[in-house]
Amino acid sequence: MPLMAAFLYGRIETPRGIITPKMKYERSVFVPDLHVPFVDTKAFYTAVAFIKYFKPHLLFDLGDAIDFYQLSRFSKDPARREALQKDLDQTTDCLSELRKAAPRARFYFIRGNHEYRLTKYSGLTHLSLKASEV
Repeated sequence: MPLMAAFLYGRIETPRGIITPKMKYERSVFVPDLHVPFVDTKAFYTAVAFIKYFKPHLLFDLGDAIDFYQLSRFSKDPARREALQKDLDQTTDCLSELRKAAPRARFYFIRGNHEYRLTKYSGLTHLSLKASEV
């Protein structure tokens, strides 16, 4: 039996026989770098389907859920300048989908370097952004 299958089914096959550990396992899923609005929709919904199937006890978003393109110090497309609220709303929708896929899981959000863009930018007050709860 492959090691991953051994982990998933709570038993380990060795040359001496099968070992059933007495410890309890928790299933975890890690979701990195969505970079909304540039998220790969097909990959995202494949991950959501896997999460529904796997039923993790723990769900981690490893940061960079939103790209914050408009707050980047790099050159920007002027057509995307006014889309920040739309990007925030889309990020909320994505995080809500993850939450719905594993409603009983403990959900952890770890800020990435792209989320820190908002922290750096927050000293400026000319943007009106609506906060959302996930």
